[in-house]
Amino acid sequence: MKIHLVDAFTDKAFAGNPAAVVLLDQEPTDFDWMQSIGMEMNQAETAFVWPIKSDEGADKPDADWGLRWFTPKVEIQLCGHATLASAHILWQEGLVEAHAQVRFFTPMAGHHLTCEKNSENGFIRMSFPAVAVEPAEIPPGLAEALGATPTHCARNTNGSLLLQFKSAGEIRSMNPDFLAMQQATDDVVIVTALSDQPGLDVISRFFAPGKGIDEDSVTGSAHCIIGPWWSRPLKQKSMICYQASERGGVLHLDIEPDRVFLSGQAVTVFSGKLKIGLE
Repeated sequence: MKIHLVDAFTDKAFAGNPAAVVLLDQEPTDFDWMQSIGMEMNQAETAFVWPIKSDEGADKPDADWGLRWFTPKVEIQLCGHATLASAHILWQEGLVEAHAQVRFFTPMAGHHLTCEKNSENGFIRMSFPAVAVEPAEIPPGLAEALGATPTHCARNTNGSLLLQFKSAGEIRSMNPDFLAMQQATDDVVIVTALSDQPGLDVISRFFAPGKGIDEDSVTGSAHCIIGPWWSRPLKQKSMICYQASERGGVLHLDIEPDRVFLSGQAVTVFSGKLKIGLE
């Protein structure tokens, strides 16, 4: 079976966020095998993509492809950059016509996700669910682990913390103690502030040491929270966000009441064949 490595949310190799994409002939059933591939690839996410057969689509009328994502340690419910990478590969391999929409169904969380490609600039636009958060108390020890104290803390029901800070400088200079973070919370942690750079609205970083990812490079799913969070005070339905990891990446957002549209580019770094069943 074919496997690819794709840099997402970038227009050049060795930037943005890398994701492995494994193309399958049918829906996978061996969880341990998928988790082993996720560990072997050692990327923030490895995506598994397969065609939904016509006789399997009764409960998936708006999808043509199944999609699951694994970190080196766990399966996750939502991932932006590996979805972008998967759509990019389906177009690249000719499995979806160049101007056709890619329609995914994610069995773990039941999401229907769509991707469309702008033929003029090569950007891929993804439709994701908007994720609401509620005010929360910051877990004891987390501010100390981050080395900075947020002005606001909010949380969603799926275990994501959003922490707002006063300045973009605090975000860029943050040097977390990841062991202390794991001891403080099992949640993934999104830190964000208004940008101090022209042409960018919001800056962020994403930490998930409990999921096997100390820091993610560019996190599409986090912007399903970041977009709605900043849309209200900024009074903007569109914004440009920068995730200030070592590799860094830019995301273009359009926000609606129940959806966030994420746009970015992708570059294939390598393609090969995955050998399985070897003793």
